[in-house]
Amino acid sequence: MLTVARGETWHRVRTTVSPIFSTHKMKMMLPLMNSSCDVMMTKLQQAAESGESFNMHRLSQGLTMDSILKTIFGIESEAQLNFDDPAFVAAREAVDASTFRKILQSIVGILPSPIMKLCSGVFLSNLNDLVKITEKVIEAKKKQQEPKRKDMLDMMLEAIAEGESKSKHMTEAEVVAQCLIFMLAGYEGTNSALTFVCYNLATNPDIQEKLQQEIDSVWTDDDQVPSYDMVHQLSYLDMVVSETLRMYPPAFVQTREVTRDCIIQGRRFRKGTSILMDVYSLHHDPELWPEPERFNPGRFTAEAKQSRSPYAYLPFGAGPRNCVGMRFSLMEIKLALTRILKKYSFVVTKDTQTPPTLRADAVL
Repeated sequence: MLTVARGETWHRVRTTVSPIFSTHKMKMMLPLMNSSCDVMMTKLQQAAESGESFNMHRLSQGLTMDSILKTIFGIESEAQLNFDDPAFVAAREAVDASTFRKILQSIVGILPSPIMKLCSGVFLSNLNDLVKITEKVIEAKKKQQEPKRKDMLDMMLEAIAEGESKSKHMTEAEVVAQCLIFMLAGYEGTNSALTFVCYNLATNPDIQEKLQQEIDSVWTDDDQVPSYDMVHQLSYLDMVVSETLRMYPPAFVQTREVTRDCIIQGRRFRKGTSILMDVYSLHHDPELWPEPERFNPGRFTAEAKQSRSPYAYLPFGAGPRNCVGMRFSLMEIKLALTRILKKYSFVVTKDTQTPPTLRADAVL
């Protein structure tokens, strides 16, 4: 919804959703993310014991979807263990790359009940099962008396209950639509970014070793799972992830619409004009990024970031309409990497494509 909402609708929904990604709320969601990582670590142990290579992209798919279903929808699934799990199948169909863009473009500002009434049945048919599941979860949560698990859906429903007036809070239809947007935008983007970080570490073992040393220095108690604060202490991990997002930005093309006639640097832009931003080319401009094809986390030291324009790096957009789920996605990526690299290392195999073959679908 935030992808396409405008004016007062955008402001109202954004105002409600943004606090869900505060530090306090993110800490509350971290146990759900860690539970997904527990399953991932079990699968990795099985792969390590077998001595066989495995497809990290497929592992990342299961982890990302499992985490999203838990933390956003409050749905327990077996997405990592069973690719035929009903919730996973419904979610996977919803993010099918061939319909991804059309789905995003079809979700309009306010979706009345029934949720699909004003939307194209052709483009949104893949969402039907997931919408029904989400609506059932909402009804169950409204009747729930025991303490909430604090997934994102809980927090948005609380925002409805705490709204000052009907004109300022989200409707249930908007909550459903927003959950779908978070999943659609978050699944492929987070999965893509995590997979490319693993690739970069496997092909740069010196950087991987340096990162593992940092993790070991911060995570000293093997009997604990990483906390939110612990992950945020890992400055080199942040640099590694940032450099990967520079090289392989999932949202490699972004769009904006001109809201009023204006002139910028001598160019006239008329209201209603769509602006297309080529983020991939921006991130590979040698004038901004010397040797742009080289993986160099050192580009993201505090000093290096201060020396260039903040608009030279746009993996999540910029300004008031930047990606509202940025902190969620980054935490999911960093937590998974911290858990993995504490115990294992990535290595290339005969099946690893170097350099990787890039394909532009919904994301890179």
